[in-house]
Amino acid sequence: MSRQLFTPDEILNITRGFRLTKGARSRLDRYDVPAASFCVDSREAREDSVFFALAGERTDGHRFINDAFESGALAAVAEVRSLSRDPSWFLQLAPWLKRKIIFVEDSLQSLQETARSWLARFPDITLIGVTGSCGKTTTKELIASVLSQEHETVKSPGNRNSVIGLPLSLFEIRQNHRYGVFEMGVSLPGEMEQLAALVPPEIGIVTNIGTAHIGNFESSEQIAREKGMMFSRGARQAYIQEDCPWKEQLVSGRNLDMRLFGPGHAPGIEGYTNRGLLGWEIAYKGKTISYPLIGYHNLVNAFCAVTLAEDLGISEEHIVRGLEQVSSLAGRGRIVHAGAVTVIEDCYNANTDSMKAMLSYIHTLNWKHGRVGLILGAMKELGKRSGELHRELGRQIAGTACDAVFLFGEEMEETKQALEQEYHHIEVCCTADVRELQHRTMKYFRPGDLALIKGSRAMELERVVPRLCRAV
Repeated sequence: MSRQLFTPDEILNITRGFRLTKGARSRLDRYDVPAASFCVDSREAREDSVFFALAGERTDGHRFINDAFESGALAAVAEVRSLSRDPSWFLQLAPWLKRKIIFVEDSLQSLQETARSWLARFPDITLIGVTGSCGKTTTKELIASVLSQEHETVKSPGNRNSVIGLPLSLFEIRQNHRYGVFEMGVSLPGEMEQLAALVPPEIGIVTNIGTAHIGNFESSEQIAREKGMMFSRGARQAYIQEDCPWKEQLVSGRNLDMRLFGPGHAPGIEGYTNRGLLGWEIAYKGKTISYPLIGYHNLVNAFCAVTLAEDLGISEEHIVRGLEQVSSLAGRGRIVHAGAVTVIEDCYNANTDSMKAMLSYIHTLNWKHGRVGLILGAMKELGKRSGELHRELGRQIAGTACDAVFLFGEEMEETKQALEQEYHHIEVCCTADVRELQHRTMKYFRPGDLALIKGSRAMELERVVPRLCRAV
């Protein structure tokens, strides 16, 4: 399958940019060579890639243009304002400045315009958008796994779901793809409108509406309005979790066929059995699906995939195979048996809804091989509700069957106080020092124990896993 994308000349025309080059081209110019890939991280640049230099809050991609070229980049897209940099920047880029850099007003907008032009080449692909406060990536993976059993299907890699990641995902589309399953995540008001302009989905899926990023929104109602913007570009079908209190609002005023999914709306599902760390056994139209993902929340995600696949006419055999072949992604409910301690690594991200779901799973697990310890990191982007929601987490932990709790992050002091008020007969450690956390958990856990590790991405709790797996 060809990996050829736009040439630098085509990007120049799409973005309405300019070069500093004057006069005739030399034989060394490669303006008509198709790019092999696009990137915004210079560390991902390789032979014949195009690097889009983005100016972010933490770092400025323009500082790494030279690194991209040294890795073989074909061209770079930079902002005009970068020309006002100090002279040392020009000296560093002297070999590339005139011929290999395309200057534009806004690099992010140019990336999005280029991605939109690429998508326009494939008018026959059916676009499926997946959004929600949690469960987006897993649901996207499930749907893509099922659909790909029968039709060529492209999906957004990993969790590339933002105003930066989504356009990069679109460059994965090729002529043979029948379906495109794209994750669409928002953290600020107005972002979904940008995402829907990039990927106007025919089919939109909302996994749930919760408190993720609520610090940037006024309320859950505003989050629901933002998520609903996914349907603003002519979507024909909406798949919404049956218990979602905002389902009517999500489709209000839009000509949509709303389909609910969940245990009460699961076509062909005859029953299901919790198999603990082995996932679920699902009875489906006389067949048995060995579904490997843990937790009731992931069972509901599977029902979403089944409901959509049934509507799209996917065969029963392919639905079974697609669900059985999916595997948990790193940091998303992955079971690690690397040592004497069994670890549930669920530390890619966390909010009140995903915390509650995983704590409920632990409570019903009935672990009999040893003790159960929770290693929980702070939940970020909760804004003025941070204290309230961290205290609520403490009360949730108090109702969970566990033997020890290790809390990580300054915000977790609120959790610790609420937990101690509710439940006094449990070992609780709270620290903002990762080395102390590693030391305390290494000292506590022993063979046969179970450890749940969950926290927001910023807490980087995956740092605990390697040492914990060596606990004896």
